[in-house]
Amino acid sequence: AGSYVTLHCFGPDSCYCVEPETGTLFEDTLGRQETFLCSEEGEKLRLTPCRRQNVLTCDRRGYYQATQCLEEECVCVYIDSGALIKGVGVDECYSRVDNRTACQKRVDSGCENENESDCVVPTCDSQGLFVREQCP
Repeated sequence: AGSYVTLHCFGPDSCYCVEPETGTLFEDTLGRQETFLCSEEGEKLRLTPCRRQNVLTCDRRGYYQATQCLEEECVCVYIDSGALIKGVGVDECYSRVDNRTACQKRVDSGCENENESDCVVPTCDSQGLFVREQCP
């Protein structure tokens, strides 16, 4: 037996959720396609950054789960960005929000995803802002 796809669209501005077994329209679910998803229960779920990807696990509210595991290895991530929290053991994972500044994020990422010879890790001041003069 087949079932209905839970999200139906007629153009980018006219999408709605349906009950997967009967195709019945769920009330109050009309909206733009890129702003929500439909759950199997017909809930209109806000399309968060976590729900826009399929690698990390999301909680019911659409935030990243604080503890992310792949096979036997688990790490802690910020629940709003999914960024790895370095130096924190899995037993210390809890719902942390990523309040790091752009400079602090750049320092934490080091030279990953960059050519080592071109990489310069910045210096941040005590408030986490880039210092005016950066020296390699």
